[in-house]
Amino acid sequence: MRSRVVREGSVGLMLVAGVGALAGLIFWLRGVSLGQDRYDVIVEFNDTAGLTVGTPVIYRGVQVGQVIDITAQSNSVLVRIQIQPASLAIPRDSVISAQISSLLGSPNLTIEPKRNIPAEVLAKTQPRSPNCDRAVILCNGSVVEGAQSASFASILTSIATLVSEIEQAKLVNTLSQTSRDASEAARSIRQLSSSLQQQIPPLRETLNAAQGAASQVEAAIAENRQSVRTTLTNLESSSQELQDILNSLEPAIDKANSGKLVDNLNELSANLAVASRNIRDVSTALNSPENLLTLQQTLDSARITFQNAQKITTDLNRLTGDPAVIENIRRLINSLGRLLSSTGALQEQVTDLKSLPLLPVSESPAGEAVVRRPNQP
Repeated sequence: MRSRVVREGSVGLMLVAGVGALAGLIFWLRGVSLGQDRYDVIVEFNDTAGLTVGTPVIYRGVQVGQVIDITAQSNSVLVRIQIQPASLAIPRDSVISAQISSLLGSPNLTIEPKRNIPAEVLAKTQPRSPNCDRAVILCNGSVVEGAQSASFASILTSIATLVSEIEQAKLVNTLSQTSRDASEAARSIRQLSSSLQQQIPPLRETLNAAQGAASQVEAAIAENRQSVRTTLTNLESSSQELQDILNSLEPAIDKANSGKLVDNLNELSANLAVASRNIRDVSTALNSPENLLTLQQTLDSARITFQNAQKITTDLNRLTGDPAVIENIRRLINSLGRLLSSTGALQEQVTDLKSLPLLPVSESPAGEAVVRRPNQP
């Protein structure tokens, strides 16, 4: 009987000890202390910024406690913190805030004192003492207002705002530079417009002068065209008359039977044919530069013809005394005189045409007439 009681008592004691150990473990895990080595302070926040139960409490860089309770209210959040040891006095005006040590780290409840506590105050009061001065230090059960610190979300918002402001500043600088460039371009355009306005009157005068010169040149060309056509007609009739006279002189030439005279007459006839052909060619289109060259060649042929006629006249006077031949020779000389007169007039008109600025005529190194167009080098 007695052994049975001992056994049952031992089992009961073991059960009580187990329950006590379990309760002590729970209290230890929850930070509950049965002694007086710690005290509690309530901090009021508008936003806890991620604080949770068990968040460390940091004072001067050292962990001195933890968050043991968080109670949400309509206008604020009450955070109860537990500080140990109980002899640790903290100034009443300290700044208590939730801070994040890193972008990926958890928040900490940080207590930052603004001043030191005098030694005589520490000797008189303690946080758990009945005479604790709540105006000087944090006492057990004190309620203080926490400072709102930057949360991770607010940091991201601030960074986004800063980036936006930087972009806006760049945009403002770009717009400012664009405005300056536009102002410079407008100033350059005004200068160019002013310069053009100064150049327009001389240009207008130059155009008017060029138009007047062109009108004068057209009038000169029209006047010389008519004169040259008239002269060419006279040359053609004189050439035909000379051809007829030469045909009538052929019997006398055959009678004379002079080789040199025959050569001169043949050359005269050939020159007259060339001159007549050139005259017909020139009379068709006077304005062409190639026809002006032909006209120059016609004048040269007329001069050579006159020289040959003089030679023929000398030879005929020496070889025959026939009055009919003499009369034909006289007619030949008169016709040649008229031809030479027309040739001189035509030469003057050609010279006038050469002096026109729109159709310059120059002499080639070989002595030939070369007609150049206005844009011909």
